[in-house]
Amino acid sequence: MAQDEAIRMGHRSIEPEHLMISAGRLGELGYVDQEMTRVFAELKLSVEALRIEVAKLNPPGERQPVPGGLSLGPDTKKILELAIEEGRAKGSVEPEHILLAIGRLPATIAAKALVSLGATPERVRAVIERPGESAA
Repeated sequence: MAQDEAIRMGHRSIEPEHLMISAGRLGELGYVDQEMTRVFAELKLSVEALRIEVAKLNPPGERQPVPGGLSLGPDTKKILELAIEEGRAKGSVEPEHILLAIGRLPATIAAKALVSLGATPERVRAVIERPGESAA
């Protein structure tokens, strides 16, 4: 899904913002990930709003195929490492851990997009760490 987002935006590598939007897409498919649905609802986030913010911060490029496919950008690799670290403490790595990891790298476009929509790292963590009704 992240690669699809990068291609859709005409970007030449998979960056944290593509992971973030993909996590949101899982939430929109509520039957796939009810926790992401809850998190996005409580944070008042939508995939479309995230796409708009990302496009403001990282305008779409030319949609030209990249020989051999897209690679992971260095910040993406770090986000995945941090997400694994976040998940390890909980016993499993889930999509919401990507949002927590993004909050730990505030210079990324993904973090800036979240903050511009009111989803500060502290707020994201508070919503994720608060169990939802479906978790009971």
